[in-house]
Amino acid sequence: MDKSSIAESTQSLSENARALIQKAALGVAAALSAVAFLFCTNFLFAKTYLVFAMRSRAFFLVSSFIVIMGFSVIVALLLRYVAPDAAGSGIPQLKTAYWKEMGYVDIRGVVVKFISGVVSIAGG
Repeated sequence: MDKSSIAESTQSLSENARALIQKAALGVAAALSAVAFLFCTNFLFAKTYLVFAMRSRAFFLVSSFIVIMGFSVIVALLLRYVAPDAAGSGIPQLKTAYWKEMGYVDIRGVVVKFISGVVSIAGG
C-alpha cells in the first residue's frame, strides 16, 4: 500500500478518527524506537564487555579502557561534527521545536541522538 492510497482511504474517516489513527501510529513508532534503543544497547554491551569478561582480568581492564575511550571519541565526533544540536538532554530542544517550529525536529539530530545514546550507554 503506497502513501497515496493510505491518504485516500483515510479521507472517508472523520477528522477525530484520523487524528486518533495518527496518534496511535506515532505511539507505536515511539514504542518501537524505545525497544530498538534497548536492543541496540544490550547488543553492543554483549559484544564488548560480556566478551571481555570471559578473558583474564588484565584483558578485561585494558579492553574496557579502550572501549570507553574509543566510544567516547565516537560520541564526541558525532556531536561535534555531524549534529551539534543533538548534544545535551534534548528536552530544551524539543520544547523549542514544539513552541517555535510547529513540532518539527530535524531527523539528523534524532538519528545522531539515538546512535550516540546507544554508544555512550553501552560503552560505559
